[in-house]
Amino acid sequence: MVTRRKMKKAEAVGSYKLCTHLVFGSGGAAFFLLFLFSFLFSLILTIPICFALLMCVARFRRWFPCAHQN
Repeated sequence: MVTRRKMKKAEAVGSYKLCTHLVFGSGGAAFFLLFLFSFLFSLILTIPICFALLMCVARFRRWFPCAHQN
């Protein structure tokens, strides 16, 4: 009898084999470059968002100076 755990393990192994086939197969370089560019794009988008959050925190501290003096 096939249990649910065995099925999940088989699915994980199958998806792992599919990923390795995509990365190391014929179109592996294009797939890897696409992944790299998406990672860099998300990093470029994340930096200004973090900077804006830091500016908001600095403004909040300026408006309420007693909050961080105690």
